Amino acid sequence: MATRRMFSDIVLQYTSGGAAETTVYMFLQKLGHVVLNKATEFVVIEDFGCSPAGDWGIQLFTGGIDVFMNIRLNTTMYFTEPDGSPSWGIRGLASPYPEGNTVYRRFVFEPKVYVLPGQTWDMVLHHGAITFSSEPTNTVYQILGMVVWNLYDGVDAVVANKLLEMGLEVNVTNIDWYKRMLVQKKNGGA
Repeated sequence: MATRRMFSDIVLQYTSGGAAETTVYMFLQKLGHVVLNKATEFVVIEDFGCSPAGDWGIQLFTGGIDVFMNIRLNTTMYFTEPDGSPSWGIRGLASPYPEGNTVYRRFVFEPKVYVLPGQTWDMVLHHGAITFSSEPTNTVYQILGMVVWNLYDGVDAVVANKLLEMGLEVNVTNIDWYKRMLVQKKNGGA
């Protein structure tokens, strides 16, 4: 099967003293370019998350500096405000990475996001201005973000497109079912 479950993360490191408000494109930062689906690739974004707050990395969880994550498809942000205006996305407090004893997932990412062949996509991490003037100057803190996705390639991408046309969820089980159905039909089965 030409299906791969993928995981990618990003770690932003800052030293104490602060960081200005920042928006980071995850794959652009890591790879130097956004992800472009080839004509034979179909991606299903399964899950994502980020640090619950800007001070999470130095174990001072005050929740004062919000961290957000959003999905960029071509030139459009996936999550928007109710009036259609741009949004920073889902708060890290709702979809934390990593989860811990003090912060747990409150956001269930449904339905999954489908990135069609030929589309570009990236994950966008945003945090407000962070200042830790009381910390020693050599303290390093981190803001984390992650995304989990399935990449369907070749025949599986064609089947994924067909499932989407049929209004069915694109997942490994449904792709296997559809391929079995085609084989049975070819062999004269019902």
